[in-house]
Amino acid sequence: MKNEQGAALVWLLYILLLFSLLGASLLKLAVINFRVSGHLVAAEQAQYAAEAGIDLAEAVLPSLWQQNLSTEWQYEHAEDPAFSVSVSWQEGVFKIISQGRAKHLTQSAEVLAYVQPVGRQALYTNRAELAGMEIQGHLNAKELVFTQGESLITGDLRTNLLTVEEGAAYNCTGNIHAVIKPYDLNINFAELQEKAYFYDWHIPDLVDGFCLIDGLQTGPIYAPVSAKISLKAPWEGLIVAAKDVFINEWASDSQVVIVAAGDVILDNAVGFWPGSLFIYSAGSISRHNAARLQINGCLLSPLLQLQNISITYNDLAILRQQSAVPRELLLADPSFTLEWLEVSPRR
Repeated sequence: MKNEQGAALVWLLYILLLFSLLGASLLKLAVINFRVSGHLVAAEQAQYAAEAGIDLAEAVLPSLWQQNLSTEWQYEHAEDPAFSVSVSWQEGVFKIISQGRAKHLTQSAEVLAYVQPVGRQALYTNRAELAGMEIQGHLNAKELVFTQGESLITGDLRTNLLTVEEGAAYNCTGNIHAVIKPYDLNINFAELQEKAYFYDWHIPDLVDGFCLIDGLQTGPIYAPVSAKISLKAPWEGLIVAAKDVFINEWASDSQVVIVAAGDVILDNAVGFWPGSLFIYSAGSISRHNAARLQINGCLLSPLLQLQNISITYNDLAILRQQSAVPRELLLADPSFTLEWLEVSPRR
């Protein structure tokens, strides 16, 4: 009987030891899980803080672009969510670096912000009269009239007054709403003329009373009278004209910015024009031709009268001429496209 009691006591002690070890293991596991959970929570908080810094930088980008940022912008936020953020201008894009902090952890986020001076608006005007257009990008016109044929807008349509005449139709794949920022561009051509003479811009030779621009000249170019553009070779640069501009021929892959005090006429332009064409006219931009013209670029003028043009928004030409073009064009209606530089996907 005593032997059986002793054996039972031994087994009881063994079971107590086993449960003690199990309890200690569970307690240790719980502590580890608590620490891991705390680490994960802190990491999450730090990541949110870093993204808060990115959001703040994104909000001030228009101001930095307007100020023509040349040095780094920095900001430190000590309170929760704690973060530090900096913005620098590198090779045509803003680079945003933000670090978020929570407890002992730091999380970083980097973003490239590509500026679009006209906010993907392929056509930007007070009044547009369009026929048979294909627009890849947004259309901003206080008054818009579709005169004939069918037009397609792959983007947003922004207008305060829309008229569709008999025999015309349109289709818009984006949003249709009122104009948020009306066309209000006004370039000082007197200042541009002074700049052209001061910096000795090239003045083309006169041919039949027109400044002939054939792509063999070096830029920037200033035309004191009406100009004809018939490019014989790929050309990159800025053309400023004191009067009208007639565009007849294009050279593939050219990157051209045209700033005209008069009208810009595209009646003789046909075919596909690879490259980038950015046109500002203080008068009007017009084309009345049954043949299709396909371009990449952006057209800005108080009045657009266009027919049978396929235009895809492209601002490469003006971004390459930032130092020469009037600042007003770079501030027309800027927007920014963000690219997150992260190895792992964001939440």
